[in-house]
Amino acid sequence: IFSSNDATQFTVDRSPVICDIEVTNIKHNAATINWNTDVNSTGKIEYGTIILYGFEVILSNSVKVHHRRITGSSASTTYHYRIYAYDSAGNTNISSDNTFTTSESPGHSGGGGGGSSPSTANTVKTDNNGKVTSTTTVESSDGVAKATIKEGTTALDEKGKPLKSISMSSTVIGGTVAAYNLGPSGATFNPPITLSFTFDPKDVPRGEVVLIKMFDGTNWISLKTTVTGNTATAETSHFTIFALFTLEKESGVDRPMGTPTIFPTLRPTPPISTVIAPTSEPTTPWALVSVVVLIIVGLVVATYVVYDKEYRGKDK
Repeated sequence: IFSSNDATQFTVDRSPVICDIEVTNIKHNAATINWNTDVNSTGKIEYGTIILYGFEVILSNSVKVHHRRITGSSASTTYHYRIYAYDSAGNTNISSDNTFTTSESPGHSGGGGGGSSPSTANTVKTDNNGKVTSTTTVESSDGVAKATIKEGTTALDEKGKPLKSISMSSTVIGGTVAAYNLGPSGATFNPPITLSFTFDPKDVPRGEVVLIKMFDGTNWISLKTTVTGNTATAETSHFTIFALFTLEKESGVDRPMGTPTIFPTLRPTPPISTVIAPTSEPTTPWALVSVVVLIIVGLVVATYVVYDKEYRGKDK
């Protein structure tokens, strides 16, 4: 706060304003939440089927116009959500509770049940050694995921016997664009087979790309992913749960949507090698003292000799 003449000016440090909240592109398993802030801000979305929420989405880009796709939701379900905004000064604002309702499942018949099967099962033609005799493609019932096993691939079940069939079922995992459980469990392939996901670009937040991961029972493992158009592909040598995640382009940090932020493991910085150039030892003051003492002693001796010749010689 400062004063100039008769006028006093001051700046108020306040929380960012959250406005224009809107939910668009609602599907049976996803929806896009949009909002604006009056200043550049980061933030997060908390959401869930109850007002206690339970899931959250982290937004790391500091902007005024915000969009975030919420995926992995259930069909015909009402979700509660609220928005957090953080500005560069550390001020925080939280919106009121809002809701949206997902649409019915695409396979819902509307009248009396039925609907499409959540999984598919395909026969794999193999010989007695487990060699695939013809290229086989397994596709999920919603057409999003495909597994392609090329002719000549050795496909074995968990007992090491020739693989006869493959199943692929959709599963709901918070934080993923799409997730599927491939079976049977323990099946292996040599060489690896190709797994692909198609996705709606609207499901990928601005400034991010997609990444296929597999679950090893404890952690999500990133696979080398190739994206062509709206299709992501990767290779795998065994079956488990596979999912499509998003990855921030700039930071390279993959942030599963709908789950707490997973911060990258910090690698210790290697020590910087410091080379200290050897320097000559400073001349010790005692060396100088010794020289001075020798000079004094020399002068005393010389004076005595001169005195002895001049005066004692006369006395004699």
